[in-house]
Amino acid sequence: MEKFVIIFLVIFSGAINAGLPKVVLSQKAGETLEGDIFDSSTLKGKTYLLVHIDPDKKDLNEKAQNALAEAKLSGPKYGSVVIINAKSTWVPDAILRTALRLNKKKYPDTIYVLDYSKTFVDQWNFKDNSSSFMVINSDGLPIFRREGLLSDKDIAEMISLIKANI
Repeated sequence: MEKFVIIFLVIFSGAINAGLPKVVLSQKAGETLEGDIFDSSTLKGKTYLLVHIDPDKKDLNEKAQNALAEAKLSGPKYGSVVIINAKSTWVPDAILRTALRLNKKKYPDTIYVLDYSKTFVDQWNFKDNSSSFMVINSDGLPIFRREGLLSDKDIAEMISLIKANI
């Protein structure tokens, strides 16, 4: 019985530390704002904040967005990625791109990704038609994840984890 428990714990701990499935978006599946291929395996070596959002829900976590802006997170050990769930909205891609280019001027270090195929919903189980926040550490492992409306406690925890890891 003892051996079973040890084997189970080893297998289970490996599953927790396995990280996220690799996602590559290109052509009809998706792309960066600049039209480049997006490869999630590049999200290592820094602590990253990932925001997965349906454009129709962009105001759902305005409080979290304001708190993140006030926290002035930056530096060589921090990065941010905004993943737009473009397939879940009625907003045309051209309008999305225009809005993202305006955001890019305000947050030039952020990577903007357009997901035309709900790949992140399918591969990383982000909630569809919603807003999701995830923090991954420098090894590419998730250390924070929330779906839908973030509470004040969630926002404080997210910012605290980011600061502790950069």
